[in-house]
Amino acid sequence: VAFRLEASNEPAWSRLPTWSTSSDLDLLTPWLSVREANNFGDVDFELWVQKPKCQDVHLSNQGHRLALQESSHGVATCTKNFAGAELHKEYSIQTVNETASVYLRTSRMCGVGLFTRHKLDCSVVNHSEAQTTLALLADISAVRAFGVELELVARQKMSHRLFGYTHAAEIDPLVAISLARTCFRKKVDPVGHKVCDKHEDCPFNCYCRKAHSTTFKTHVSSYCKKRKKCDPTKSVDGHCPIPVSQWMWTHDPSVNPMTEAEATEAGAEDAMSESQGTAFELVSPVLTGSSGLESVAELMTTLKSMGVQAGPSAGMHVHVNVGKAWEPEDASLGSHLNATQILNVWAAYARFQLVINEMLQDSRIGNAYAHPLLLSRHKTVSRTADPNGLTTFLEDKKTNAERWESAARAVRQTYENLQLYHNSSRPRDRSFCDFIMPAAMGGGDGSAICGRRYPKARYFQLNLVPLNRLGTIEFRAFPATTDPERALRWVIFILKFVEHFKDDCRFADKAVDVLERAQRKASFEDLEAELSHDLTFFRTCPWLTGPACSAGQPVSAEDTIEAEKELQNTWEKGENLPRGLASEPEEDDDED
Repeated sequence: VAFRLEASNEPAWSRLPTWSTSSDLDLLTPWLSVREANNFGDVDFELWVQKPKCQDVHLSNQGHRLALQESSHGVATCTKNFAGAELHKEYSIQTVNETASVYLRTSRMCGVGLFTRHKLDCSVVNHSEAQTTLALLADISAVRAFGVELELVARQKMSHRLFGYTHAAEIDPLVAISLARTCFRKKVDPVGHKVCDKHEDCPFNCYCRKAHSTTFKTHVSSYCKKRKKCDPTKSVDGHCPIPVSQWMWTHDPSVNPMTEAEATEAGAEDAMSESQGTAFELVSPVLTGSSGLESVAELMTTLKSMGVQAGPSAGMHVHVNVGKAWEPEDASLGSHLNATQILNVWAAYARFQLVINEMLQDSRIGNAYAHPLLLSRHKTVSRTADPNGLTTFLEDKKTNAERWESAARAVRQTYENLQLYHNSSRPRDRSFCDFIMPAAMGGGDGSAICGRRYPKARYFQLNLVPLNRLGTIEFRAFPATTDPERALRWVIFILKFVEHFKDDCRFADKAVDVLERAQRKASFEDLEAELSHDLTFFRTCPWLTGPACSAGQPVSAEDTIEAEKELQNTWEKGENLPRGLASEPEEDDDED
């Protein structure tokens, strides 16, 4: 099984439509089909171009040119077969007049996380389970405040029967989330006073308090105490870890457990069990320094121990503080970024967009709620199974021409608007955010887009809409994951990315065509060298395992289309607004 790219000057098979435009790539619409007879496999990925000479077609991945082979099937063609390690990658295709890119994906279920436990586990999590992840923080500290929004699905207990519900589906989402949160609290809170020498000896919601005496009691040894009462002068090392209980639990109806069909495709042994769970979203408090990164590691470790699932409808968003330039600067949160620095970060992300796409997974490429900052036309193609059991390729339903043309215009307009503001030499103020919003997404006419909570202008991998409301820029690309190491590595990467590229002005005054060429040529090697940061983990993609990541396991086109329609309807009806849960008061422990 392989993808195959074909470039020719006319249709090789009569069933293909006749070209009706003069465009070399015809909006990069690949003709995707099954070949009945060939000598390389039973599946083709065919893209033919009106240029019959191979030297006129430039195919590359991260700036490395790939060879095309001349062949003949009644007409002159150039071909390239794709299989194995060549899948799940971005390919740039360039002719004399046209440029575009194609991502080859096997399934939106590739890279998802099945439940990490067979049943909900509410026992106290052992700190040692986080040691491998926490080891990543050696010599790393966040110099800029950040926040994380994480969408997952938790295992359900039968406790809902106590509330008068017969079926799990009948549980009110807030009740179900409350039950999951109660389980979470049991995993991180202490039972009695545990003696400790260091914070690592305590549950994740506790710190190690120095020995002391009160009116009623004498503690001859240091002991574990809830972090919410931590005072650095009373901590054994003068450091107060962030209470994991400060993460807010909310409900987001756009997140759902996997369907049985999806779970089967992902390789689940018990697909029915995978289709039952409590969808929730966790929103972090403001996180800073090494304590903030430790909180992410502790939270992810606890959730994995509890039993969670990361399906294709879930994501992980990272907010990075850039400040509100019109307010006093708080050094503990990081310096304010000016308009030029925000342009620099945006342009750098656009430059490395094709590389970053390969750091994600199939469900996030072509995702309508996290458009990439691509400057040329793009297609995401998937392998699917038709009702007759034949294998074919379908264009991802989320990457229809109209939607992607609109997104591409918005990306270019944003770049131009950022440059206009930069060239005006104006200081960044409240008007900056609305000024840079693209007309293609409703901006450019004086509309106060940045004052809205859910404008469609926010659906980009790098979202600038929160600049006024939160003083942050949001990175929306990453999928939800049950792997603490993968989540923490992404947060570290994003923080390093912003801090390094904020002062890289190479594209501040460059035309969009210059940035587009840089986008095609950017590579992992470039990104690693400029960040001075090892990206081996993201280069090797250890999550690309299982049947859904193989070209031999097509996803059901019907299931994919129906799931996407349901999600689209949910968002268009405005039903995506998350509902928060009021924080439950924690019981006080002993007098301090």
